[in-house]
Amino acid sequence: MVATLLLLAALQQVGPGGILLEFLPQPVHELLQELAVAAASMTPDVRQQALEVGLRPISPATGAHLAFLTAATGARTIIEVGAGVGVASLWLRRGAPTAMLTAIDPEPEHLAMAKRSLVASGARPASLRMITGRPG
Repeated sequence: MVATLLLLAALQQVGPGGILLEFLPQPVHELLQELAVAAASMTPDVRQQALEVGLRPISPATGAHLAFLTAATGARTIIEVGAGVGVASLWLRRGAPTAMLTAIDPEPEHLAMAKRSLVASGARPASLRMITGRPG
């Protein structure tokens, strides 16, 4: 998160049309600005669900990094192994809202919770594949 915020600060200092902005697509720059504001409040309900079922959700800082990476790379397909209840899935899709997400987890109840959260956040059910099982 610190690296993301430092990059955002550098971009803001350079300003529109500056050298650094030339290398970032406009959607990525906009996402960085949004993530700097939203990181602390993203996924509070889903994070609480994860804690209630005994999982350790990723931090908002880690989530912001995931969203940045999926946006910066233009991810069209995402595979998440160990999806849990969907905290990381929500962040991944925030950076790549039209990507096809395949989530794999051994617990069908967790995957059902993740899918509900993703659909509630605006994901189309057809863009989600939930697979119960262990990889390998």
